[in-house]
Amino acid sequence: MNTPLQAGQTLDSGFVILEVTDLAELKACGIWAKHQHRGLEVFHILHEDPENLFAFAFATIPEDSTGAAHILEHSVLCGSERYPLKDAFAVLAQGSLQTYLNAWTFPDKTLYPASSTNEHDYFNLMSVYGDAVFRPILSEWTFMQEGHRLEFTPIGTENNEGTEKLSITGVVYNEMKGAYSSIDTYTGLWSIKGVLPDTPYAFESGGDPEKIPSLTLENLRQFHRERYTPENCRIFLAGNIPTEKQLAFIAGQFLAGETRGKPWHPINRAKPWQTPQTITVPCPAAGEQKATVMLSWLCGDAADWEETIGLSALTEVLLGHDGSPLTRVLVESGLGEDLAPVTGLEGDLRETVFTVGLRGVKLETVEAKSVEALIIETLQSIASEGIPKEEIEGALFFMEFSNREIKRAGGPWSLVWLQRSLRGWLHGGKPWERLLFVPAFTALKQRLKENPRYLESLIQTYMLNNQHRALITIKPEADFLEKKEAALAEALERTAKTMSIEEKQRIKAKAAELERIQGTRESPEALALIPHLSRKDLSPEIETVPREIADAQGIPVLIHDLFTNGITYIDIGFPLDILLPEDYLWLPFFSKAVVSLGLPGMDYGEVSSLLARTLGGFYGMLETSSAVPGGNRAIPMPSGIFDVTGRDWLVYRIKTLDEKVEPSLELSLRLITEADFSDHRRLRDLVLEIKNDLDSSLGPSGHHYAAIRAGKYGARTKAIEELWSGLSQIEFMHTVAALDT
Repeated sequence: MNTPLQAGQTLDSGFVILEVTDLAELKACGIWAKHQHRGLEVFHILHEDPENLFAFAFATIPEDSTGAAHILEHSVLCGSERYPLKDAFAVLAQGSLQTYLNAWTFPDKTLYPASSTNEHDYFNLMSVYGDAVFRPILSEWTFMQEGHRLEFTPIGTENNEGTEKLSITGVVYNEMKGAYSSIDTYTGLWSIKGVLPDTPYAFESGGDPEKIPSLTLENLRQFHRERYTPENCRIFLAGNIPTEKQLAFIAGQFLAGETRGKPWHPINRAKPWQTPQTITVPCPAAGEQKATVMLSWLCGDAADWEETIGLSALTEVLLGHDGSPLTRVLVESGLGEDLAPVTGLEGDLRETVFTVGLRGVKLETVEAKSVEALIIETLQSIASEGIPKEEIEGALFFMEFSNREIKRAGGPWSLVWLQRSLRGWLHGGKPWERLLFVPAFTALKQRLKENPRYLESLIQTYMLNNQHRALITIKPEADFLEKKEAALAEALERTAKTMSIEEKQRIKAKAAELERIQGTRESPEALALIPHLSRKDLSPEIETVPREIADAQGIPVLIHDLFTNGITYIDIGFPLDILLPEDYLWLPFFSKAVVSLGLPGMDYGEVSSLLARTLGGFYGMLETSSAVPGGNRAIPMPSGIFDVTGRDWLVYRIKTLDEKVEPSLELSLRLITEADFSDHRRLRDLVLEIKNDLDSSLGPSGHHYAAIRAGKYGARTKAIEELWSGLSQIEFMHTVAALDT
């Protein structure tokens, strides 16, 4: 789309157009503007998509681990000056056509994105979101609810009936306590903190449960005053609503008043180390007490897109698929059970961090130094012997495929643009410098053409010759959480003993008042303030998805002819309810194993490499459903009458470039029918990987497992889901892992 706006133009809204650029790769125009008095920057990707998205982005660089950024993200959504409701967004969503509505806290920024296909609705959303972030109420009750608070709770045992204990609770506090019960949380935090100890990334922006209680309401309000200002804000826009109209709305709604607060500044880069570091971090034990051992390198400036895309290509070569050279050596080494969950390149921070390691390491038989030595030796071997051309080909194919693919992933595709744009924009670059893929990718291919050993040189520069690295061991301790809880209980007991009767009564009175406020309905006057759509704002047109049912030699085929940017998606479904009930527990493992094994005459590494060069994705999904009451199970199709509704299915999903459909189908169908299940070592590795992933999810997602276990008694489909993704599956995978193979 074109725009009449030009660089240097000053609009009536007070915005100055900094630059207008052609984003041909996105079939769009980029408009970058800045308010001349308030310093607020706006970047609009103007294109034809009627699904418009906005996002308020604030640099919320932490100065401690009290979780101020995270608690503030929750708290601003609990009432503002113009919309003083306890949960304005729940009310807004009831009368909205929003296609996305959320908020995210990152290690160095907080985002508030929303989208809608209805223009009136879009501006309603922006009005409520904008007032929430710039003018929140931040009441004491909100802080107590979303952050932390003290409460007296009855103990209620036979021996001390009538007694009570002091405890800490709060939405974010409880959320982070759950997160900190998982070894993977420590792994993720220390993979970054380990190489950036003297930077803001050493702090936990989400909040460390031990530090959260030290945050005060005034601290939170001060954090908001300093960071949630126009000067420290970037607004990202995408869609077809004219830029001028949006800038006028933003200026009129949110930019009245005087300049205040701290202006935005990029994070300084870390000082390079001269000597690698070794770090051991205790953490909670989950089932078997096995450690995670990893190496993390601090690599380069994340705002340097050409450098980062080179590191991305190298990461894909080394770790992109099961047969990749570094992945395979580590998994087959026997030093651990599977790759550490943070393995890969982190490119969303001020500097890039490359991490690789193993999960499930038995420290009583394996030293962390052995894992380090294996990683270094493997990298030296790859750099010396060279990377096979087919691995580079596969990496480039995957990168190009990923950039071309348009996927919603729970929200509009413009969310991907938002995250890419902020990677450069929030760190001092122009908003499109990390957004555009083709120029940097073209330059990468040219460098590879001029220097076939370019990726090997990156291994030498950023890994083998780079002293800024840390060997990090995340070591489970059996009584870790028990000690933490005991220390907390002791500290709270001491605090309770020092409290006067008046102080205790005050805590109880506040808890009672909070409960009363939480249970009080919003007044009709407050509800009336939330903007809603009326019938005249709605379009009578119904959007339909084209559908055609065809026949493929007796097999029914459902076809959707849609624009997919040159990518074909194919789902192949197999009914499962022909199997015995005792077979169902095996299906999650079976669906993953089929796409991860070798073929007759080809081991899994060769097949994995071939898949990487041919397909953009190939994986199995399990689906269960119930028939519509009164509906027909059998449906007439061109191929005959088929019993398709209300059944259980294993669906293999294939996605590939249009020009590679034939070889992709051929390879996929070979795996579906000929996967080599005689490779017991490979099967063992897959079992341990799945078991570890399930174990790691138990702490942070306990509520999910509780809900799905409770739901199994209400419907057949819920019972099937529990077998496939509930506690039954965790127990089953432990049983399989214990089998003598």
